[in-house]
Amino acid sequence: MEEREIKDSEGITWKCIQAFSGGSAALAEKANELADNSDGQVTVVCTPSGAYQTVRLELSKEWMESMPEEDLLKNIEGVKGKS
Repeated sequence: MEEREIKDSEGITWKCIQAFSGGSAALAEKANELADNSDGQVTVVCTPSGAYQTVRLELSKEWMESMPEEDLLKNIEGVKGKS
């Protein structure tokens, strides 16, 4: 199970993982197909190390490999106060 860890300007560490990831390679591939919405996005869950609640994001399928850290943080910032 791959996760991406980033730290925001408040010093909170966020661990982000694509929903439905993990398990065997075949199961993970099937989960990816099922999780992919019609816009080519997937659900990503980010869990903080501190004061905030977990947030759910809809991101590009390539978020793990190619989304800049700043963009991921902007997405988190955009929803963390609404959770």
